[in-house]
Amino acid sequence: MEIRLDAADPQQMPPKDTFVALRIGDVQKQSRFTSSRTYRFPHPGDYRADFGRIEVFQRVGHVTVSFENVSKNEDIEVPCELGDLKSLKLRMGMNREGQKPVTPSTKQRTAKARLDAAQKYLVNHHLEEILADAMREVLHEKPSDPHSFLANQIMKHAAPKPVPISGMATTQANDETTDVEVLRMEARDALLRAAGDGSLEPALTDAKAESTDVEVLR
Repeated sequence: MEIRLDAADPQQMPPKDTFVALRIGDVQKQSRFTSSRTYRFPHPGDYRADFGRIEVFQRVGHVTVSFENVSKNEDIEVPCELGDLKSLKLRMGMNREGQKPVTPSTKQRTAKARLDAAQKYLVNHHLEEILADAMREVLHEKPSDPHSFLANQIMKHAAPKPVPISGMATTQANDETTDVEVLRMEARDALLRAAGDGSLEPALTDAKAESTDVEVLR
């Protein structure tokens, strides 16, 4: 059983972290809202195949928890945005009675360690949120070059690179060189103006006279 949901107006996209849930019978599937999504369900086998339920949610907070070292009662704080409420405090308990301990093999432990490291990396760098936002923007804008558009959207979250000291020294040297060139150009222009209005020759005569007076004093 396959059902497809499309946005009737792609220009009106809801806020980010909006999710759509579709329930048929005892099965519910939930996903982030996109302009188009296909859901596949097993046939419920009774009259409930004739109708379903659509619900729209907006995520206001989330946190990743581990069940490995969960005690009977463990306090968890979920960062969220619910008006003035910035976090939601929960208490989680787990009953492991009747669960047979499973000793993982070396291969399973290695695979789990890699998976945990990958999940931690995704969480620390907010990659899931960044990629989801980038995909939402590319589906909304539908650019002619989606690859470059996606790259630009992702690079918006990149931290600015510090300017190397050598680069700063080069920039300072270039600025000093530019200042010298400006002074040279101003001096040239002043000489040309003095030569043009006749004030250069008297100035040179006065300079020679002052030089002669200095020599006499010596």
